[in-house]
Amino acid sequence: MFVFLGLDRLGREEKPYNVKVLDSYSRLIKQLKVPDKFSLNLSDYPSGIYMLQLITGTSVQTIKLIKQ
Repeated sequence: MFVFLGLDRLGREEKPYNVKVLDSYSRLIKQLKVPDKFSLNLSDYPSGIYMLQLITGTSVQTIKLIKQ
């Protein structure tokens, strides 16, 4: 499973953005710094519910991902 995101709609914050991938128990799976457009490969992870946190200088947005 690949996730493609464009973060340019989050505003003109400092780049790179911080991204955290959490499992359904809120355990940190992956953490990375990304530019305003990136892809994330989740094919090595088991099926389940994941949370993707997009962190800028002033805000945190969370996206729920369901991998089947």
